Amino acid sequence: MASSGYQLTTFLYGLGGGRTRMPVLPRELPTADQGDWALGVEEGAVLVGGVCPAVQVDGTTCGSAAIGLAMASDGTAGAESRFPAARTQRTPSPAPREKPADPLDPVATQLAPEVAQATPEPHPAEAAGEAQAQGDSIVENQDSDDLFSVSEEERAATARRFGELQYQIKARTNKRRWLFGWPTQWGTAPWGAARVMTFAGHKYTHRMVVDTSLPQATRVLTHAADAAERGFPVLLYTGGDTSRGWGTAVPRHVVVLHCPPLPPTVPEPILDESERTGIEHIDARLEELSAKLKATVDRAKGIEERKPLFIYDPATGRNTLVTLDELINKGVDPSALGGWNHLTWAVVPTPARVKDASTIQENS
Repeated sequence: MASSGYQLTTFLYGLGGGRTRMPVLPRELPTADQGDWALGVEEGAVLVGGVCPAVQVDGTTCGSAAIGLAMASDGTAGAESRFPAARTQRTPSPAPREKPADPLDPVATQLAPEVAQATPEPHPAEAAGEAQAQGDSIVENQDSDDLFSVSEEERAATARRFGELQYQIKARTNKRRWLFGWPTQWGTAPWGAARVMTFAGHKYTHRMVVDTSLPQATRVLTHAADAAERGFPVLLYTGGDTSRGWGTAVPRHVVVLHCPPLPPTVPEPILDESERTGIEHIDARLEELSAKLKATVDRAKGIEERKPLFIYDPATGRNTLVTLDELINKGVDPSALGGWNHLTWAVVPTPARVKDASTIQENS
């Protein structure tokens, strides 16, 4: 996507920035369970706990929403401390499901001990309601078979808790370091996100993306895609350039690059003739899901031999299928990047320390 303007990263690169060596890629994680992947497993709308749209609560919490859902997809933390699994709009399930209990409260203990004591930044009570309202049409237009039977009050309460979680995460990413904290009206800085973000015992670091330098962008974004394919969500910052005003030439939005786990292969059971009739509807739903997943994989493999990559955008609460080539050559539709057309920064995982690695091995 051509642009006649300049970015902050272009100037910083000219001054010698953006040349730091990328960290060593962590080892590939064991295949996660789809039910643990809060970021969603296919294209479409992502629901928090299957209840409400996973959207940011205001214009400054995109980074907090991205961090929250990314860390919620960590299946190594233990079921009692994980964020409830979100799922996409069109993911059918053949088995009866129960309403999720206590949708968001356990997350604070997963993120860090001090989050439980963090005081959320004051915000209007109706903010979460507005975020939830953005997805009303998504939920109302869904097949009733594919949605939990929940009340409007429960959906509103879940949206409110998700909004509170975003403010709690933002309080951590923006807290004072040395003399000053990061201004809350500026959202989440890449270094603040890297300080808070963890996944499967791995800490994160940040690297500038200079998409006006093809070699530099290729190096960073290929590393980001490789990390995503190994099971680690990666935060990507997006923005504009001076052609849209100097205020847009900086990182303005945060999305998540991730590679959802594929479902395990289940052998077909041998059934009596009487049993086959009773589960015909289940077979049909399973075939439908299998066809959708195969189409997703085939579409990605038709362009490059890589696992399917998705971008979760907290502005819309939706997943979009992308390829590495599109990321590098500015071919991703701006609608998947919060309306921006440049990738400006990446927050990527680092190798686990020896002590952390032993802990991960025990949990595997």
